[in-house]
Amino acid sequence: MKEDKEARLPKEKSEKRSPQITIKAIGRLQSGPILPPEVLEGYKRIDESFLERILRIAEREQAFGHKSYSLGQIFAFSVVLIALLCATYLGLRGKEWLGGGIGLGALASIAIAYFYSHKRSEK
Repeated sequence: MKEDKEARLPKEKSEKRSPQITIKAIGRLQSGPILPPEVLEGYKRIDESFLERILRIAEREQAFGHKSYSLGQIFAFSVVLIALLCATYLGLRGKEWLGGGIGLGALASIAIAYFYSHKRSEK
């Protein structure tokens, strides 16, 4: 009878070891639109035109960045100017507190933007 019980019990699984996988990773930190020279050389070996195309893409990206930065400055100046004109108008119409609040908010936004941009450029 004992033999029947032992026969019905599942046999212990033999210890199977799964294969170990080792992953080695190499990382590189790169900043800026131009790739490192060894990477550019690899692209050049694939196709001669890749290097020229990559440089054109970087130049277009830089031009777009300058254009959007200039447009942002023009837009911000326009908003602040309109706010100051509204503050002056409200002040002349007897709403000094409201005009003063709007004018102070416009000037504070200029000061905050100035200090924020200088703090970022120091990093």
